Amino acid sequence: MCWKNFQYLKFGYMLFLNTFDVFKIQVTFMRSSLALLTLLLFAYANVIAQDKLDIKWGKVAPADFDLSAKKIDTSNYAVIMAAVGDLEFEGNKNGGFSTKLQVRKRIKILNKKAEDLATVVLYTVTSQNGEVQVSDIKGATYNLTGDNVEVSELRKDAIFTEKVDKERGRKKFTLPNVKEGSIIEYTYVLRSDFIFNLRPWFFQDAYPVLWSEYSVTIPDMYNYVTLTKGYHPFHAKDQKRGFQSYTVMVEGDNQRSERVSVNANTTQARWVMKDVPALKQERFTSTLANHISSIEFQLSSIRYEGRPERSVMDTWDQLVKSFNEREDFGLYLSRNNGFLDDELAKIRFKNTQDTMQRVKDVFTYVRNNYTCTDHDAVYMDKNLRDVIKTKSGNVAEINLLLVALLRHIKLDAYPLILSTRDNGVTSELYPLIQKYNYVICAWQINNEYHFFDASRSMLGFDRLTSDVYNGHARLITENQALAVTLDPDALQEVEKTVVFISPNDKGKLEGILSDELGYFQSYDLRYAAKKMGVNELHKSIKKSMGTDVTVDTVYIDSLDNFDVEAKLNVQFKLNNAEEDILYISPFFGGSRVTENPFVKAERFYPVEMPYGKDETYLLNLELPAGYVVDEVPKSTRIKLNENDGMFEYLVQVSGSHIQLRSRLIINKATFDAEDYTTLRDFYAFIVKKHAEQIVIKKKS
Repeated sequence: MCWKNFQYLKFGYMLFLNTFDVFKIQVTFMRSSLALLTLLLFAYANVIAQDKLDIKWGKVAPADFDLSAKKIDTSNYAVIMAAVGDLEFEGNKNGGFSTKLQVRKRIKILNKKAEDLATVVLYTVTSQNGEVQVSDIKGATYNLTGDNVEVSELRKDAIFTEKVDKERGRKKFTLPNVKEGSIIEYTYVLRSDFIFNLRPWFFQDAYPVLWSEYSVTIPDMYNYVTLTKGYHPFHAKDQKRGFQSYTVMVEGDNQRSERVSVNANTTQARWVMKDVPALKQERFTSTLANHISSIEFQLSSIRYEGRPERSVMDTWDQLVKSFNEREDFGLYLSRNNGFLDDELAKIRFKNTQDTMQRVKDVFTYVRNNYTCTDHDAVYMDKNLRDVIKTKSGNVAEINLLLVALLRHIKLDAYPLILSTRDNGVTSELYPLIQKYNYVICAWQINNEYHFFDASRSMLGFDRLTSDVYNGHARLITENQALAVTLDPDALQEVEKTVVFISPNDKGKLEGILSDELGYFQSYDLRYAAKKMGVNELHKSIKKSMGTDVTVDTVYIDSLDNFDVEAKLNVQFKLNNAEEDILYISPFFGGSRVTENPFVKAERFYPVEMPYGKDETYLLNLELPAGYVVDEVPKSTRIKLNENDGMFEYLVQVSGSHIQLRSRLIINKATFDAEDYTTLRDFYAFIVKKHAEQIVIKKKS
């Protein structure tokens, strides 16, 4: 019951008393009504109690070790019994405000594999822009021996301070005497001068969470945008108004620090989740960061008393100006950049009249002559002159160099900022640049954009890797930040495999496999060839053909032509002896779907494939002399939902020839959690069908 309902209940009680006074209602009626009201108030108290955490920090009773009523999956190695964060503002010595976050956690260790949860690492920052410091660390381990709870306190000399780099440090501690069945508890305070982004809170974890609560008290002068993620519902969510006096140290006229009192109305917001399931990595997940139940805060505006409200969150239009004026991003793109002439002189243009070919020549030169040292960057660490000098750079430096070179030959090229799949999705509404981690080049011709990534040494012209197709991205022009969608649902990987098997002059079955790969498969194959070497790749392909065949030759067509799809050719012999009955698996190479990628009973977040697919497999089998068909799989066709996909399996027998066709189509990459069961059952059917064999026998 919310506060509003309680006020209504209170009003009803007052109305009842007034009614009694006016109409002199009989005593017996009054008593029954008061009894009913008492029950209502008692029920309300129970509701309030359910919204409160039933834990006494620092005190663990024997009954706390029994979690049998929670029906926790035994596959979990630990249970987070409670995680509570309380963040508030406080005045600091620098004339402004900082935040103070107190965190409390209680965890039960169910398996020794989770004992690493007893080691906690907290990071600190000391920089010119502010500090993040950790203090008030306390902790203990509780073990149940008979009916007694043994307590092992965390000693102060077991808390270690380490330096990470020039600005970052960390505090590290390990709670003592932790074993299976232990309950560990710790608390700490984290103070931060960085109020632009308040500390986020993650209600979900890799282990089940019985109770997770976050409270934030914000003075009215600060206005934050909150971003929530995840699919688990809030158990409680409420706000209340308050008032607080803050003490801020400011520099006075005599350059001595003075205490100034700042009074402000406040809003305390509280969020609670209860019985949150463990969030674990499953097949076809871009990143768990997209799905973990959490809340984030971004400062939007500041309004001091007597002054107009000041926005601190840039709009996209404002951000364009900032990007184009940054030395480490757009400033070089607007300059004359005469030093680029020497670099362009090294490019052998095949056709100076063909604009598309000129762009391809520039792209190919940058891709082939520059090495990417970091594929996680939006800004440059060094200027373009140094990039050219070292012939290396991060992904932003290499692709901004490509933009600069194309602009230098008078072409409309722009940077496109995005977030890769493993980095998480971005918000189209809010320009939160810290969420972006990648830059590619965009070129416009005839009102159409083409996208290039010269940081990938084996990526073709006008191609991108699948990991950049992550939805919303932003094209940074001279005066606009245009929204662009790189939609994985728009991608479809097409693969066609054809296998011919026939007897040789000795009656032995021989085969030829021709696999026309999709482009993303081709890219992966080329990457594997570079990483392990072509010979080792050939060995891997031979092994993938299975034990039923002996591979004679492997040849990969267009392995070094990055602009087109590769083609795999394999010649092989079947190892079947001259038996009366032969069992032949009709799928060779990696064409058979051998396992269901969806094995969990349920899934709480979407299935995120990198792309859709259209896989066709054709088998033409000529029987050896003296053999006839005994059994073949039955033809079938099923649909995935209405238009999301299709599986077709067709078999035709004509004399001594068998023709088989299997086709799997997935029309989109992303499926909601509600579709998980249907998708799992769809793949289960395919796995079962692909396991069926062709049976041939000697003529009697």
